[in-house]
Amino acid sequence: MATMLDIHSEDRAVIEAGQQGLASGALRHIHFQSQEVLCRHFFHSIDRAVQAYEAKRTAAGGAR
Repeated sequence: MATMLDIHSEDRAVIEAGQQGLASGALRHIHFQSQEVLCRHFFHSIDRAVQAYEAKRTAAGGAR
């Protein structure tokens, strides 16, 4: 836990700047590198859940 705190406290400014850049909408696509397996897995898990939710809403006649 202490190691994670050190990493995040040292890189906090970089993480915040990166998040601001992502929130700006300047990038339309983000490419995950090979070492970012957890980020890629998280994205795909959320995307599958959203797709399933939208399919369920459409099937139930609740499409917007």
